[in-house]
Amino acid sequence: MNISTSAGIHWRTDAAASLALGEAIAISILRDEKLTFREKFSGFTFTKIDGTRITV
Repeated sequence: MNISTSAGIHWRTDAAASLALGEAIAISILRDEKLTFREKFSGFTFTKIDGTRITV
């Protein structure tokens, strides 16, 4: 029996969608967190899963 699931995810499209959703949630949290800083802050810069650079 060959079971190729990862953490309960059965389809590649489900895995890709869950990564994209997790990334979107993380970006949203970083945007909210940035609003709480009192000092001057140019933002968080990182590379997204699709390879694009983003500054939040």
